[in-house]
Amino acid sequence: MANLICELIGSRGRSIKIYDNKCEIKTEVTAGSVITGNATDGVKTVFYIDCTGVQFKEAGALIGYLQIETPSMQMNNQKSNFWSENTFTYEDKGGIVTNRLMRDVYKYITERMEGYKYKDQELLQADLPASLAKLYGKPRPQTKEELLKENKEHQIAEEERQKAREQAREDLEKRIAEVSEKSLESGTDPRVGAFFVEIENVNTCSEILSAWTSNGFTEELAYIKLTKEIKSKADIERMYGSSTNRVAQLKDYLCEKLMGETSL
Repeated sequence: MANLICELIGSRGRSIKIYDNKCEIKTEVTAGSVITGNATDGVKTVFYIDCTGVQFKEAGALIGYLQIETPSMQMNNQKSNFWSENTFTYEDKGGIVTNRLMRDVYKYITERMEGYKYKDQELLQADLPASLAKLYGKPRPQTKEELLKENKEHQIAEEERQKAREQAREDLEKRIAEVSEKSLESGTDPRVGAFFVEIENVNTCSEILSAWTSNGFTEELAYIKLTKEIKSKADIERMYGSSTNRVAQLKDYLCEKLMGETSL
């Protein structure tokens, strides 16, 4: 699959899309393309593997051009380097398309051609020239093999994370069950011990409120004061952001008020 590196807008209705394996030179119907007789050129796609040469002239007093030569017949302006259908024309007026950028485009295309011609993997996997890398947003496109390898690594890493999450959940459920059983044996509320196990490693007041709610404490009048305190701390957190000290203080407060209920 072709990776689009960038699209450049030139002069006389010309634009070029540069891919890692081909380029597309397009001519729009403009006053300039009508004058030069190119208004009907449309889009010319050239694969680097089929190229035989590249001619490049920097813009100056005259417009600059990049002409890509192929064995196939040119159907328009065969005698003109400027107006051939295989030519991208441009002016250096300080915009995106400059002589500096076009030198990098020329370098990139010629090296891709050489890489395909001589099956040179070092050239085919080389980083983009600086200005093209900036437009593309990455040092270079990844090969199909690299993408497959990366996807496989991501898949393996996600499987390992999933196993770790499942193990952590199993460990938590086991601890809750042990604490609840111990509480039942002592005749105390088993939910209290389970609650403290759940909030042991949480880092926000909102998580403490969620555990408090899931254990059913918010529905009981006996715990109304503690419920108000937890909700108050969660509201402050939403307004001002999380605080390690606030979470620690809330845990200590709850431990002080509830630890008489059970022995952990």
